[in-house]
Amino acid sequence: PLYKLKVLNLKGSDNLIKALDFTTSPNLEILVLEGCTRLVAKSFLEIDGKMECLLMLYLDGTSIEQLPSSIGYLSNLVLLNLKDCRNLQLEFLEELDLSKTTIRKPPSFISQLKNLKDLSSVSARDLHLSLGSLKELNLRDYNLFDIPNDICCLYSLKELDLSSNNFISILSSLTRLSQL
Repeated sequence: PLYKLKVLNLKGSDNLIKALDFTTSPNLEILVLEGCTRLVAKSFLEIDGKMECLLMLYLDGTSIEQLPSSIGYLSNLVLLNLKDCRNLQLEFLEELDLSKTTIRKPPSFISQLKNLKDLSSVSARDLHLSLGSLKELNLRDYNLFDIPNDICCLYSLKELDLSSNNFISILSSLTRLSQL
């Protein structure tokens, strides 16, 4: 076990096809797999609760096709670099649930998620709405006092959860959302 390992840089390891078992390195803070072009999703690490110290994960230039569902265990992650991951298949993502996280702004790539139908718990004030396919939006318990005007651009929206907020009035322009 590599208990004291804090930084592991495997940048440019072209022949690396399978990631190591990083669960034996519970204090790992920075993992760099940048440019490991033969590393694919099937061989990518599964993450467990033992990797809670990981702050930075560089996967740029790898051949991963999807992120492991266990990536949510990285509660202290401050940087996730997916630049130039040309095989990454996020454009088919239909549901993005950020409930019970400290994330208040949608990720910058959200406008590229053309098939996104269900988005939970991000601030609508910062939605740059090229989300024409979005059908469900959950803004429950956001302490909102008014409904953001940008919501009226979500023409495919069929469900809008605004419960447990502090509204004084409801936006009349919501009537433009004919699918609601």
